[in-house]
Amino acid sequence: MKKWIIVAIPMLILTILLFAIPWSPLNCWHEKIDIMAGRYKYERYLLLIKFIDREEETELSMLYRKLIGEPPPPVWHTVNTFSPGVHYSPHYVYHGALSASYSLIEAYKTADFSERAKKETLINLLELLQEDGNYHRASKYSRDLLGLACEKKWLPDKTIDLKDLPAIPEKGE
Repeated sequence: MKKWIIVAIPMLILTILLFAIPWSPLNCWHEKIDIMAGRYKYERYLLLIKFIDREEETELSMLYRKLIGEPPPPVWHTVNTFSPGVHYSPHYVYHGALSASYSLIEAYKTADFSERAKKETLINLLELLQEDGNYHRASKYSRDLLGLACEKKWLPDKTIDLKDLPAIPEKGE
């Protein structure tokens, strides 16, 4: 009986710690974005030990390589942190940055963008992330581009060029 208690109490404490303290490195995973080229990073922690640290190319970063060339060294910012049983993340300053990058790619898939327009919008999105220190204007810009793509999709002249691009949102918009 005593052996069972000696094993059960530490296991119970460990289980409570792993699940009762959300977003701690006791048991969590992070999603990060490279604001220089749009790459994605996944980190997984268990008992304060990082056991997965994976960097991935995204459609945005592959397009960066195609249109601009070799990206600069990454600058990583946390976008989301999750824990078992907690299906939401604390709100980070770059919380919507991955979504903004996905919206830009969806705009490219929805309508035909010229190579010059793709390059310009890609640069604009990344510069907004870099200059502002948050995702807000980049997110609005990508939504504006997705809206433009949805409108242009049904028009006779479907190709979106530099002259068609929406203005970069002003700070505070």
